[in-house]
Amino acid sequence: MTWPIVTLDYIKANTQKALVGGPFGSNLTTRDYRPEGVPVIRGKNLANDCFFDETEFVFVSDEKADELSANNAKKGDLLFTQRGTLGQVGLISEASKFDRYVVSQSQMKLTVDRYKADPYFIYFYFCLPSTQEKIKSHVITSGVPHINLGILREIEIPLPPISDQVKIAQIASPGFARLRRQHSAVESAINALGHHGLDRCPDHGIDGFKRYVALAVVARNLQRLGAVLRGQEAEAARR
Repeated sequence: MTWPIVTLDYIKANTQKALVGGPFGSNLTTRDYRPEGVPVIRGKNLANDCFFDETEFVFVSDEKADELSANNAKKGDLLFTQRGTLGQVGLISEASKFDRYVVSQSQMKLTVDRYKADPYFIYFYFCLPSTQEKIKSHVITSGVPHINLGILREIEIPLPPISDQVKIAQIASPGFARLRRQHSAVESAINALGHHGLDRCPDHGIDGFKRYVALAVVARNLQRLGAVLRGQEAEAARR
């Protein structure tokens, strides 16, 4: 049995502004920035390695953040780049430094319905190279390349039962972003697995996920062994 395919709009929380972009340009400008207060999430806070960087914030006052309450984000929310470096994704983890944030004009945020989706599972899925390419395939090229909320809400994702999502996230998420940040070779290896079968998991359940991880590792190792053998044959031919 395969997992159902749903849109991102289906898993948003049943609250106002669960899936929202940043404020209109004139509603948030550099004149609003303060030395401290509520942090503003900008593109530089969403690195290309799926890491939510909390080291370079600008801030607005609590009053300004209240004024932009529709564009607030909190722990457990997912973040997507709307214009600029498309494919960037982040997750405000429960261990994040602040209780709330303001999303800038170039970002979008999603609050998931916890009865339908685990935010860590959704985050992991959007970190896959194949999912990021899916987003980029919908880019609007007029002006600055961008996507919009209409495109994001229609992105399709597989949706296992919530219990399986939690198990998958526990396996995949804890070291995922950390390892990708530690060394470029690790990032390359993770991307390679995505290209050798780990970009999708048509089987149902946690056992299916583990099986596809194993198959992706085997496929990647076979590819590497083939490259070694070809190199040895080429060296022998030169002799």
